[in-house]
Amino acid sequence: MSVNFSGRDFAADDFVDSVYETISLSDVSASQVHLEITERLLMGQPDNAKETLSMCQKAGMSISIDDFGTGYSSLSYLHYFPIDTLKIDRSFVKDMLANNGSAALVKAIIGLGKSLNMDIIAEGVESQEEAVALRDLGCDKAQGYYFAKPMPEKEIVDFIIKNRKIEF
Repeated sequence: MSVNFSGRDFAADDFVDSVYETISLSDVSASQVHLEITERLLMGQPDNAKETLSMCQKAGMSISIDDFGTGYSSLSYLHYFPIDTLKIDRSFVKDMLANNGSAALVKAIIGLGKSLNMDIIAEGVESQEEAVALRDLGCDKAQGYYFAKPMPEKEIVDFIIKNRKIEF
């Protein structure tokens, strides 16, 4: 289960305790929780962010940088934070078939993430051509309208049962 947090939530002194409490009250183990954090949140107070993410990771949660490439971070920070996954922002994916520069950036992001032992997820995939190109570049996973549009919670189980064969 992936969870995005606001800057206010993430900066709260009791953030880690709140996450632990929520997990303990649910039927979810920490290893099933994937925290998605934007570059902007990481860079606000990098030392505090690192400490917070390290505590969450030690508890078994995994950590993603969401919307990678749209923030203000320095690439040197990628190895500083305990990050498991890079999520490539849709703005790069949508232009990569028509723009060699965007394609080169996507390829570089994938290569950089792989060299740091991170999983790579492309966001906003809307066509088979984009999915194939990303897979050919070594992207691990993808999400977007090509696979499924957002849906109400009640429809998710039926969707998964009917579409077990969706592959990237």
